[in-house]
Amino acid sequence: RGKPPLLELKQEKNVQNFCLEVIREGLIHSAHDCSEGGLGVAAAEACISGPGEAPGAVLNLE
Repeated sequence: RGKPPLLELKQEKNVQNFCLEVIREGLIHSAHDCSEGGLGVAAAEACISGPGEAPGAVLNLE
């Protein structure tokens, strides 16, 4: 398992600011991390929706 990666606060702040910007612009409606299980598990978890909402995902792997 080894040591966790170093925390780069400046880079993390930039990532969070970018996420907030694209949310405000309406370019994304949700986001999910890709940790354990990778992209497949993250997409499946993101498809779990609330009552009255149609589950689904669009993945662009270009």
